[in-house]
Amino acid sequence: MRENGRIEDFNSNYRLLRYVTRLLRDLGVEVTRPHLHHKSGTPIKHPEKGKSHIRGKNVYTVYVKRRSVWRFSVRVGFTILRKLRRLEGFVRTMRERGRPFSSY
Repeated sequence: MRENGRIEDFNSNYRLLRYVTRLLRDLGVEVTRPHLHHKSGTPIKHPEKGKSHIRGKNVYTVYVKRRSVWRFSVRVGFTILRKLRRLEGFVRTMRERGRPFSSY
């Protein structure tokens, strides 16, 4: 969960991401279809160590659509406390600003 409210998942296993999107959709959470985020064979530079290497696998990503963030928070949520707090803070901020989410 990013601070801007974007919930995203990255994985090199495309079939796993398709399975995750099906499970989330069964719970009524709107998500994007998996799409290519990083192509295999592209260079990567480690931000701290400065070492470079070549990406070995494609990396795919899916996003929870903004209008489904509240539904995700109610029906799925997070077990990692840091992510849970960020999600709760984002939902609270959106309510305070009067920006509606889709209904439960």
